[in-house]
Amino acid sequence: MELFYFSIITLFSAVVFPIVFRSSWARQLALLLTGLASLVLAAFALQAILADITINVALYSITPMLQLSFLIDRLAAFFLLTIAIVALCVAIYSLSYAGHYGNAGNTLAGLMELMRQIRDGKRTARPGEAQR
Repeated sequence: MELFYFSIITLFSAVVFPIVFRSSWARQLALLLTGLASLVLAAFALQAILADITINVALYSITPMLQLSFLIDRLAAFFLLTIAIVALCVAIYSLSYAGHYGNAGNTLAGLMELMRQIRDGKRTARPGEAQR
């Protein structure tokens, strides 16, 4: 269960670093933290799959009846593993890809961590830029 908490905290810090510190080292650190969180999340998912257990992770509880929690069974763990592998691949690829955007890549890296997807297949033009 500690692995899950560690991956959530690491992903949150990977979102915050490039937004707060607008430099290339913050972007690189965010992508490295994403890779680390993906590896930890994959280890957590593998542990849940191989042990055939159901894990209830409570993140926040206002009252006993109102709480934010995750129930992770083997199916959820399989999808967590799949997402962790894809996120690791995206983080590795983005180390060089986000470098082409300069300091604007910091916001891009933060949003990439938050959304887990940069594009939906269509490129939208920036203001003053022609559509390709």
